[in-house]
Amino acid sequence: MLRNLPFVGSYPILQGFGDNPEAYQAIRCGGQPLRGHNGIDYATPPGTPIQAVYEGAVLEAREDPGGFGRFVLLGHRWGQSLYAHLAEIQVQKGQQVQAGQPLGRSGASGNASAPHLHFGMRILPFSIQDGWCGFSDPLPYLQRLTQPRGAIIGPHIIGGIPPHLETLRRWQPRLVLVLDPNPDEVRALRRACPDTVIVGRVFVPDAEVDQRIRNDPEAAARWAHERILARMTPDVDYWQLANEVLQTADGLPLLNRFELARMALAEEAGYRCAILGFSVGNPDLPENDRMAHWRLVYPALERAEASGHVVAVHQYGMPDLWGPNHLYDWYIHRLEHQVLRRLPFKKLQFAVTEFGIDGMIQGQTGGWQTFTDADGYVEQLLRAGRYLERFSGRVLGYAVFTLGHFHPWGTYDIAGEAATLLAERSQRGTWSQISIDSVDIVPGETDTTTDPGGTATAPPSPGPGPGEGGGTEPEPDGEEPAEEPGEEPGGGTEEEPGGGQEPSPPPVERRLSESFDAYHMRIWSLEERPDQQEPLGPGDIVYLVKDVFTTVNGSWEVSGQPGSVPQWARDAYLRPEFLEAGADHHLFAAVIGLDGQLVKNHEILFWSDGFERLGDPSYNGYIRERTKESSGWANLFMSSSSSFSPERGESGPWCWAPAGAAEVICGGGLPLNHHVSTFVVWQAVRWEDLEAGLGEGGAEEGEQPGGEEPGGEQPGGEQPGGGEPGGEEPGGEEPGGQEPDGGTPAPGGFPITRRLSPWVEHYNLRIQSLDARPDHPQGDIVYLVKDIFTTRDGSWEPSDQPGSVPQWARDDYLKPFGAPDYFDDAGGDHHLFAAVIGLDGQLMRGKEIVYWSDGFDKLGDPTYNGYIYRQTKEQSGWANIITGPGSSYVPERGESGPWCWAPTGAAEVVCGGGMPSKHHISMFVVWQAVRREDLGGQPAGGEDRDHSIFLPFVSASPAPLRAGDVGTTPEAAAAAMLNVVRSAAWSRLGIEFDPNSALATYARQNGLGMPVTQEFRVGDFRVQGFQGGIVFAPAVEGEGMVQGVRHIPW
Repeated sequence: MLRNLPFVGSYPILQGFGDNPEAYQAIRCGGQPLRGHNGIDYATPPGTPIQAVYEGAVLEAREDPGGFGRFVLLGHRWGQSLYAHLAEIQVQKGQQVQAGQPLGRSGASGNASAPHLHFGMRILPFSIQDGWCGFSDPLPYLQRLTQPRGAIIGPHIIGGIPPHLETLRRWQPRLVLVLDPNPDEVRALRRACPDTVIVGRVFVPDAEVDQRIRNDPEAAARWAHERILARMTPDVDYWQLANEVLQTADGLPLLNRFELARMALAEEAGYRCAILGFSVGNPDLPENDRMAHWRLVYPALERAEASGHVVAVHQYGMPDLWGPNHLYDWYIHRLEHQVLRRLPFKKLQFAVTEFGIDGMIQGQTGGWQTFTDADGYVEQLLRAGRYLERFSGRVLGYAVFTLGHFHPWGTYDIAGEAATLLAERSQRGTWSQISIDSVDIVPGETDTTTDPGGTATAPPSPGPGPGEGGGTEPEPDGEEPAEEPGEEPGGGTEEEPGGGQEPSPPPVERRLSESFDAYHMRIWSLEERPDQQEPLGPGDIVYLVKDVFTTVNGSWEVSGQPGSVPQWARDAYLRPEFLEAGADHHLFAAVIGLDGQLVKNHEILFWSDGFERLGDPSYNGYIRERTKESSGWANLFMSSSSSFSPERGESGPWCWAPAGAAEVICGGGLPLNHHVSTFVVWQAVRWEDLEAGLGEGGAEEGEQPGGEEPGGEQPGGEQPGGGEPGGEEPGGEEPGGQEPDGGTPAPGGFPITRRLSPWVEHYNLRIQSLDARPDHPQGDIVYLVKDIFTTRDGSWEPSDQPGSVPQWARDDYLKPFGAPDYFDDAGGDHHLFAAVIGLDGQLMRGKEIVYWSDGFDKLGDPTYNGYIYRQTKEQSGWANIITGPGSSYVPERGESGPWCWAPTGAAEVVCGGGMPSKHHISMFVVWQAVRREDLGGQPAGGEDRDHSIFLPFVSASPAPLRAGDVGTTPEAAAAAMLNVVRSAAWSRLGIEFDPNSALATYARQNGLGMPVTQEFRVGDFRVQGFQGGIVFAPAVEGEGMVQGVRHIPW
């Protein structure tokens, strides 16, 4: 989620999140006074380079003299990041940035008493009326850059721990709930999972707990405290007793008193509580005041936040995690999408102690086994987990109900295959070691302001009230309600595409980028739809395809690269509120209404089983999304199963269209080797206007009505330009260009100029020569180490910080964003990178790199199977792996990292790669391909070079024996057959076989194996290379036995 710190280096915190509440009460945001400092202030000296923590778009880059001074606000797939009080801004609004890219330099602009950086984070969804202007505490997210975490999905254990202990040891979950914990069993669990948060729940029937609290909440708390003490073990982190009781408006005040009294007793006894235990869908979120019921337990929440207790909640969906009816905002992600953004207690921690699929949401008894298989359920859980990592600063983890069971929970039990798969597939580690790629899960409502707030002295324009508009909670029967459109709270009037002008009636001018034909997409007309049953007439609205375009690698920079966005699309549709615009591998949809504005909350249908499915009333494979209240766009994430090869004439599997009478576009998918997202915009048209011969979906040429495109000035209808694909690449020369001293080595030539950054020696990296390799690789092409350098915290900004990138490496290898060979992984932290410059001076694509971590000498062990293979990417030319915590070492003690890596073939090897302690380093190595003959016996850089030759694997059968080849004795027959085999093998190597060769005879008699070179003459000697050594003898003119044949090892 984060790639690096907002700066390079380490600086003390001057002011943390939540500090000095009294001082900030005078500042209002969203109509609410701030409850404290809503970010972290770092004591960065003036002029410190400030960098983006993650890739995204610049939402704001301006000056607020009375508040944050000069600031930059970035938009990311997960929310926003703020960098304030800068002395200098180095980016512009609308610009795409990468992690580690410089944004400016720190200072003391605005309302600052001393130089510092104010860093803040908003996590989507957020509300600016929460008392923090939508910001969350950044510290847990920053800490995870170096502090690994366990698997976010864990189990809810029923029936004992021992049967599952080995699975849990492999799983290492972040959170576990144990029902009626046995102290000895929990002690074993703690030894197996030392970093796991363990919640212990003491089981008492719900009816008894409910009645005791109703009779006397404080007496019930004393009773609960005694039951917990009877099971007390220090290995349990939090204790829960109340579970799914008193969740309505009449019972919540009693539950609040019970938990307040219980926490007071726990604090005296030295343990912590998991309180409330709300079931899925509870408490209620009334539409006119979403937090009305939650406020009834605010006193308990406030104490829990102050004293380190946690809140337990349950979240389920059905028939998959995101149902019913795709209403995940109100069920499986109710806490994250509805509650967290509105709660004022930003440091309060939650534990989701029950999680999964529950048919009882709609009255159908049965767990996940009723709806899917183990593999399908695990994939759903892992996908949800990747998304939920964005909330990990406030949610400790998610415990799947259940591991082990008693009646009637058998169909919920994950014991066996599902638990094993979760243990094997779950992500663990730091941010650099996990993926958050689950961006098809999108909150249905959120504030979209690009104002960081913090300076307002009066409330902004009022929104629709405490409920914050933007949606209606579903009824218990799961039917999807109609959402009430409304203005976002506190943010004023949103900027809408179109500039507010009333458009003229159609016709619609259709614009298709070049990708439409290149990727074989097709538009199906209304007449061709097999589901068109009733004729359309006056008053009906139809939706015609207006614009189709693509982006590549999520970039909105206009270039000549295949699939890149055209200028007209960038001008019309790229807006700060379109936070998902940079997503890759997505299908997008938007609808322009009759008023010329993007229609919010319009249903879009996606399906992948063919256009003709529209005529099948039994088909139920549609995925239904709605255009967002924020951006006006809907989108669908595609997996690798959507891949196709446009070069073979194939089309993608996806079709999509707005609900209603709409033209359909088909052919969406993932073109192989093209990282593309596809965007389609429909125009609403009155049927009578279409009947009148207007708006034929682009069949007729005509001026765009109203003179403006949605969201911006009409670009004149021009098709995308910018040159043909395959033209001159941005960035100019390939790597291996200008050296630090200004010299330019000949590409592929020899000698090469080796460049090692100063930190190579500090981190104890070493180069193993070809001669030193115990496996003696052969080949006419050898790969010599050319450049080694490092980056720190993923940053490519040269500095004097340990491990920072040298200027020559930045100049040669960092490609600009949007370039055809853009180095998309360059900002990765804790990585080992590899690239190979070919004989033509270009980075080789598809070149195999081998990594291993068990020592250089493993190259000589033919039984070793611990290699990891990667291929250099088609786009960037680089390969990489992520190193985990097991790769840590302390270079100051003379230690080296465990990793070695090299190109396959005859290559020098670099060893010592890893994670230097307290240094967030990635290591980059570039090899240069060189012809062996060009080595000329002269070692490069004063080092010895390997002289071994490539030996292909001989797999062809020998030629059949001729009758004359076989002697009359068995010995003669065997010798003849051996000669045939030898001849066939030699010929496969391109070496002429001479059975009478004195050198070959000597090699055979001494077990030196196959030849690897032709026989040739060097001075006064005949020489030939064999696998086991170099055989040589004095050159003797004429016939006769050669004397003095000897050999030397390689």
